[in-house]
This record gives sequence, structure tokens and C-alpha cells, in this order.
Amino acid sequence: MLLGTALTALPALAQDAAAPDPTQTAQPAQAEQTSAATQTPASPAPAAAPTPAGTPAPKASRPAGWADSDAAQRESVKDRVIAVESPEAVAFAQALSAYLVDELDVQQSERTSLGAEDLATLAGHRRTRRLRIDRDAAEFLDRAGRFARRALAVPRPTPKATLTKEATIFLMALNNAYESSRDIRRISAIQQQNDEFRKTANWQARDRAVRLRDELIDQETIYTSLIDSSWTLYFDDVSPGTIEELEAELLKVAPDADLGGGDLSTLILTNEHLRTQVFSEVGGILTSPRIPVAPSKQEAKALFDEATQLQIELLTTTGVGKLLEEQAKLEAELDEIDARLADKGVNKLDPVARRQETTHRLEVTRRLAQIDVEWHTTPIDRGLAGRLIELQDDLLRFSMFDLGLQGSLYGHAYDAVRDRYTPEEMADDSAKTWDYLEQQGVLLNILQSVNRPEDPLAGLDAPEVGLSQADYLFQLKQAAAGLEKAVPKPPKGKPKKP
Repeated sequence: MLLGTALTALPALAQDAAAPDPTQTAQPAQAEQTSAATQTPASPAPAAAPTPAGTPAPKASRPAGWADSDAAQRESVKDRVIAVESPEAVAFAQALSAYLVDELDVQQSERTSLGAEDLATLAGHRRTRRLRIDRDAAEFLDRAGRFARRALAVPRPTPKATLTKEATIFLMALNNAYESSRDIRRISAIQQQNDEFRKTANWQARDRAVRLRDELIDQETIYTSLIDSSWTLYFDDVSPGTIEELEAELLKVAPDADLGGGDLSTLILTNEHLRTQVFSEVGGILTSPRIPVAPSKQEAKALFDEATQLQIELLTTTGVGKLLEEQAKLEAELDEIDARLADKGVNKLDPVARRQETTHRLEVTRRLAQIDVEWHTTPIDRGLAGRLIELQDDLLRFSMFDLGLQGSLYGHAYDAVRDRYTPEEMADDSAKTWDYLEQQGVLLNILQSVNRPEDPLAGLDAPEVGLSQADYLFQLKQAAAGLEKAVPKPPKGKPKKP
């Protein structure tokens, strides 16, 4: 049951604290709240009305998005769920119930002391505390009625559950976070501060207790809502984005929650559905076609010729070739303008000429921007573009392999180009297709401009029949001398400081 009684129901709270019923449904009673302004602080509390035997507990207000039909839905998925309260959660719930009884008693003491003074005569910390006392009188019971006073259990999946991997990981993270928060020492720390306040009237101790109390209430409210809402993950009509919303709520009370999955091997072994899904993914990876090896030099030459022809055909049929020619001329003109503007020597421009060059530069820059927009919005031939993308990808891999060890330095740039857009994204967007081709071409030009290291053993053939041992050793020495020249030696002495 949830805390939903008024201040007049202290005996009922004490009875719950002494004998909690873990089998009772978590449903708080809707209590009428008494205004702090009209309540007499020292007035005796009337006795709570007894509940007739056999009468079901009144329904509580569910968290947002929780329908009345969820109880029936829970019953329909009970064979997929394991929900057992841990001993730590039961002990924490008992301590929490006892603390709430004590907290209501402390609040009553506050109202009979500082709460009885005239608010208009108070200032500073005393006024702040008095406002907090009035706020507790008006809101505390409603806040405390939003979380469970009994032990809760995160619904964990059985082998029959058909949860997604994300849902399974979230439930494990929620269970770990909830169980790790069942630390009775937090409640003991609050009670110690309240005891010090009773004995010495130390209001600073009471302030610390209130701060810890509010943190505890916020935590328990979120955990109650999360555990209730986590049942919806087992229903057939889970709305999109549910897991993301639950994860965001969990991070509010457990910022270090392991939403990455933690020990995934445990999940795979304990959940049959997840195990089948993972094995299916692994099988798909093993059976998927691998990226072919880089083409040979003879094949690369043919690919270069074919790619050049496709580029010309694509630029001609779409009319982009003329735009690129104009772009090249304007970029060259822009470089000349920048050179004249940067010249501070004898040929520097006078103020009038500089203003004219600046205006002209602005016009050129504006036209370059228009060309870029016209280029990337031009409809593209999907067949030609698809074939050209394949050819340029083969040429990129050939160029990296041809560079040898240096080619590995460009692996990250190659992966960045391949992952820039998916085929589905480029299929519906000409701008992305043009951009992908452009990025391929930029990387291809970079790789082609890198100096190829000479292979000193390239001209050394296998020993010919009849070749003397002396002649063959002479060839090896020449090759070794060439290899020594090709490999740079580290500089002698200590490196110079920059």
C-alpha cells in the first residue's frame, strides 16, 4: 500500500510499519488535505475511520500514462515475468514506513513551535523555515502518496518473454539501480538529524533532514513510476520511444546506470529470445559478403578509364560540367583577388581600388555559392551514379594498397566516406549522392598525389639458369644499397628543441 493517509491517521501508519503486507496491491487512499492556515497546531487529532473487513483498498492515482486496464494486461503476461522482492527491498520498505511515521510526528512538533508564530514577524532563516513548514502541511502527504511504502520488484523476463535487446538491457539496469539504492543507512541518517532536532532544537539539523528527505522522496517516486511503467514493455502494444523515455527517467536517480548492457553474456545465457537474436546477427555477419580485395594494377588502369568515361557522361547529361567549369574559373579569379588584396608592397591597392576589389570579391563569392546550390540540386542519373560510386570505391582501395604501409594512414578517411550516407539515404536525395561522389573524388585525388616509394627489389628477378653465384650476389648488393637509400635514417645526435 502507499502512504495516502492524513496526519490524523498516525495509528494506521504505525500499524503498517509494524506489520507490512507485501502481497497488498500498491494503491494509496485519496486523503483530504487540511490547510495549514486553518489548522489549530495543538488540536487533538480525530480517530481515523476504520475500514470494514473485506472492503478493497481505494484506488490510487496512477502515474501518467497508466491505464486502469493494466492489471488485466499484467495478468496476461505473468508467464513471461519474474517479480520477486529482495530481502534488502523488504527491509528498506519497513524502515521507510517507520521513518514516515516519525517524520509526521516531527512535522507536528514544528507546527506547534515555529509554525505557531506570526509569519509577519519572522525574517531570514526563520521565515524560510516557516514557509517550508506551511508547504509541508499542504503538500507532503500528496508527495508521499506517490511512491510505494512496500517492497517493489522489477519485472524480469523469463525465457518465454519476447523482449527487444534494448528492453532487456534497460530492465537489468533498472533492477541493479533499484537494488543498490535499498540502503537503510540513508533513512538512519535522516532519523539521526530528526532526533538531534528533538533533543536540542537544532534547526540546522532539521534543515539537513528535510534536504535528505526530499531527495529520498524524489528517488522513491521515480522508482515507483519506473517499475510500474516497466511492465508495459511486456505488452504487445508498446508505443515507440517508450524505452528512451524510461532510460531518461532512470538517469535522473541513477546517473551511473549501466544502460550499455553490463555483462551481455549473462543476458544471452538467461534470455532465450535475446540469445536467438544475437546468434541470428552473428550468423548474418559470418554469411554476409565480404568486401572484395583491391584490384590489381592492370585492373586498376581499366577502372580508371571506365571511371573517367562515366564522369564525363554524368557531367554532360546532367549539365553539371558547365557549372564546374565556371566554378573553376571563379575560384582562380578569387585567388587572384585575394593575392592583390594581400599585397602590401609597392603594388598595393589604393583605397578606391581596394574597395572595388572587395566588392568584386563579394560578387564572385556569391556566385560560387549559387553554383554549389545549383550543382547539388541537379537531378542525377541513378544508374550512372551507382556504377561510378562502385568504381571509385574500388579505386580508393587500390590506391591505399598501392601505397603500402602509408595507405593505412588513410583508412579512417576511407571509412568516413563510406559511412557518410547509406544507400537508402542517397536513393531519395540527389544532393547527398553528389556530395558522396565529391568526397570520394577528393580522397582519390589525395591518394593519387602521395609519392609512391620506389621498390629497390622491383628489378631483381629470380636467378637465371647459368647465372654465376658472383653475378647474383652483385645484384643483391645493388638492391641492398638501393633499399638503404630508400629508407630514411634517423638524424644523429639529440633532437633540437623547438
